Amino acid sequence: MAPTSSYDHEQQLSCEITIHQAKNVEEFMTINKSSYKSKGDLFMRYYLSAGNNKRIQLDTKEIPSTSDHLLWNESVSLDCFGTQDSINSLQTSSVVFELRWRSSKGSTILGLGGSKLVGRAEHPWQSVMDASGMKIEKWVVMNPKER
Repeated sequence: MAPTSSYDHEQQLSCEITIHQAKNVEEFMTINKSSYKSKGDLFMRYYLSAGNNKRIQLDTKEIPSTSDHLLWNESVSLDCFGTQDSINSLQTSSVVFELRWRSSKGSTILGLGGSKLVGRAEHPWQSVMDASGMKIEKWVVMNPKER
């Protein structure tokens, strides 16, 4: 991420987020076995703060939960414009990552089927802004959803 000036009162924030893979998912799936009886797919959902108590939701592609390697290797690049105050407000927010499961039965036709939360993690923007070159690469540890 790199904030740059574009106009006198506006700042630009460029951001790229890449979701590489998930590991040790079996542990999450065994916590609530009854929730995952049928075949299904896993995907990552993440939320970015958009200011004014609003957020942007992004989903990765779905991968069968029976896959040996849950590899997404998907990136998203965002360019945001706002005031210095709006850029500064990011320092108190986080990116929220969710590992989600969706049944592969017919309920997902036209994307109308719901999904279940498997695990969740948050990563503070402040740690990215404090990093050298505003760049960070790390594994995000998720907490399993508890009933």
